[in-house]
Amino acid sequence: MMDTLTVIIPVFNRASVVERTLASVFSQRRLPDRLIVVDNGSTDDSREVVARWLASHSEEAERMGAVIVDQPSPGACAARNRGLALVDTDWVMFFDSDDEMLPGHLERAMRVASENPEAEIVGWDVDQQLPDGSRRTGRFLTEDMLTANLIHAVMSTQRYMARTALFRKVGGWNPEVMKWNDWELGVRLLLENPVAVKATGENTVVMNFTRDSITGTTVTPGSCLRSIDTVEADLRRAGRTDLLPWIAYRRAILAARCQNTGFYDEADKILADTMRGVSLRMRLAIRLTFLHARFIGRGAHYTFRLLAPV
Repeated sequence: MMDTLTVIIPVFNRASVVERTLASVFSQRRLPDRLIVVDNGSTDDSREVVARWLASHSEEAERMGAVIVDQPSPGACAARNRGLALVDTDWVMFFDSDDEMLPGHLERAMRVASENPEAEIVGWDVDQQLPDGSRRTGRFLTEDMLTANLIHAVMSTQRYMARTALFRKVGGWNPEVMKWNDWELGVRLLLENPVAVKATGENTVVMNFTRDSITGTTVTPGSCLRSIDTVEADLRRAGRTDLLPWIAYRRAILAARCQNTGFYDEADKILADTMRGVSLRMRLAIRLTFLHARFIGRGAHYTFRLLAPV
């Protein structure tokens, strides 16, 4: 029996770009078996734009069983969970409303799933279009995935699809986590030790980073700290205290981002709290990681790994 796939797209005030995302889905050589668009209480005409698009492409929409549903509770997590509750396919792919998939994306993903029937997660690299016009590759790594996700957030939303049963087993998205929520969900998924495989070849997803996108480029210290605290609790519940040094790493990275975006008091507090009660070696690792992230940028995990007891 052929595996089936649902694509879920949460939408919040994306009237100007959501048609581009829908066009990329409708252009797929292998259409999804179900398309669920969740309007997350938009105050612009996003819902109307989506409804007009589905009506004007009714043949393809009918083939996909495409629907638009409402989730007034704020936050992408609540919207994604609303869509997840309606899924009756084997696989789920969450896709953001300002990004694009190239025509072969779903075909490749489902081919890899078919060739690897034991797989519970299928991932891929993505192209990331940054606000300054440059591009970089977001990697999906299958070696030591839990650590890789703690460091690099390899389970970002656009880099994988997973079995519906796996998403439901871990409880779906955490609506209390408003930032870095895909990072937190990725930790819970990987704590289940799922079988993950990677689709190779040219990248077929373009992530468009903007300041007001779901992905976002801004730092909100309180929300980011909630995510880090939640991941720490996830690891402790699972008995993975060996990975807790990477929580200190993440806090050092957040402190650097806060410092670089003008949240100076928050940066000082995060850094002081992270270094409180730890060894001299760990304090040195945290401080130098913070400085690396602040003044150099990428690659701070090398500094941390060199100095910290990991």
